[in-house]
Amino acid sequence: MRSYLEALARGDRATASTYLASGSASETFMSGEAQIESIRSTPQSNSNYLVTADVKSGGVEYYATFTVAPGPGGLQITDHYYIKPQ
Repeated sequence: MRSYLEALARGDRATASTYLASGSASETFMSGEAQIESIRSTPQSNSNYLVTADVKSGGVEYYATFTVAPGPGGLQITDHYYIKPQ
């Protein structure tokens, strides 16, 4: 997750997309000033992981949730979403 988020913060969407099982990276709020406040990983019963991250970008805090699963080249992000608290 950290590598994915750091690639997004650098503006390197091509590298970030390599961590996704499908689709492309499209998080537009990530910028060079983004800071990863915390990342937590919880193993799931099916060899997947639930990963949560707290990210600040542009003075706004975002909470991210990722599902990570084994793929052909290692762990891949199979699902993710962000919420921005009001």
